[in-house]
Amino acid sequence: MAERLARVLNVPAAYMYCENEVLAAIILELGTLNKDTRINILQQVKNLNQSS
Repeated sequence: MAERLARVLNVPAAYMYCENEVLAAIILELGTLNKDTRINILQQVKNLNQSS
């Protein structure tokens, strides 16, 4: 049901399940980017996590 609604709203399905406002906003933004850019951002986030 949530996946069908996500398609109608043109948002990633993961957005429908997200309980955190900030993470939901990130999911929406990432959903607009191409795959290569998302992979690049994921690597940058992993690097941030390792340096903290």
